Amino acid sequence: MSEVSLEQRRQIGAYLRSQRLRLDGRLHGPARDRRHVAHLTQSGVAELAGVSEVLVAQIETGRYPNLNERVLGKLARALRLAPHQHAYLRNLLWAPLAPNPPAMSDLAPGACSVVDAAMPVPAFVSDCCFNLLYWNPALVAMLGDFARLPTADRNVIWSMFTDPAMRQRWTDWEGNAQNLVAALRMQRSIFPQWAAEFDSLVEWLRTASEQFAAWWETTDPLLNPVHDKEYDHPDVGPLRIFQTAASVTGAPELAIVHMTPRDEETRAKFALLAERVATGEALAVPGTERERLAAD
Repeated sequence: MSEVSLEQRRQIGAYLRSQRLRLDGRLHGPARDRRHVAHLTQSGVAELAGVSEVLVAQIETGRYPNLNERVLGKLARALRLAPHQHAYLRNLLWAPLAPNPPAMSDLAPGACSVVDAAMPVPAFVSDCCFNLLYWNPALVAMLGDFARLPTADRNVIWSMFTDPAMRQRWTDWEGNAQNLVAALRMQRSIFPQWAAEFDSLVEWLRTASEQFAAWWETTDPLLNPVHDKEYDHPDVGPLRIFQTAASVTGAPELAIVHMTPRDEETRAKFALLAERVATGEALAVPGTERERLAAD
C-alpha cells in the first residue's frame, strides 16, 4: 500500500471522531465512562478496540503515521460502524495519490445506446460528480430540458437544491436530497482522483444552499440505494418509480440511471409523455424557473 498522506489521515480521523461523538457512552462505553459523559470517550473506544488511548487520540487528530486496515477494523467494530461506514473508511485509506488525475472518460457510445433504448422510460448518463452527460427525450418530458442550461449547471444535485420545481415536485424532497448528499460523500471516497472536481462542486453547493451546507457536515456517506421514489408531474400526475444505476463497463466513473416504473399506471404515463414528445406537443414540464435563473 502506498504511504497514507496527511490529508487521508485527517479525513479518517475526523470521520472516526464524528462517529465516536454520535455514540451514547452510557449505553456503549465501558462502565467507568457511562457515569460521566453522554458520548463515548477516547478511552472508551480504546478499551473496546483493545488499543491504547494515545493511539486513538493520534488517529483522530491525523497524527498516527501507520494507519492500516487492521487498526481501522478494530476501531470500526468498537464504534459499531455499519458495513457502508467501514467501506467509506477503507476507501479513504486506499485512496491513490494522484497529483495529476486523468480527465473523465469520454462518453461511451454504448452507454448512449442503452439510454436511447430505454424509451419511454426516462434514463440518463452521469459522471461520478452527478453531472448529466446524456439523456433521452423521456427524461426531458419528466424533468425538463437540461440542454437549455449552461453545461456547468447540468448537475443532478445542483438541480435538486437550486430548482424550486424539483423541491415542489419530488415527493419526500428532503429524503431524496439528503440521500444525494450521502451518495456524493461516498462517491468522493471512491473516486479520489477527481477530488478537485468534487470539492469545487461542494463549495458551489455550500454557497447556493444552506441546507446542503448543513447536511454535508452531518450526513453519513452512503451508496445511493435502489429505492422507491414518487414524482408529481404537472401534466400526468404522480409517477411512481424505481431509480436504478449501473456502472459503465470500462468507465467506472460513469453511471447509467433508469427511472423504471413501479406500476402499470406509471408505465402508461411514461408512454403518453413519450408520444407527446414525439409529436412535438408542448408539455408543462418543470424547469422554467431553473432556465430563467440560468439566463439571468
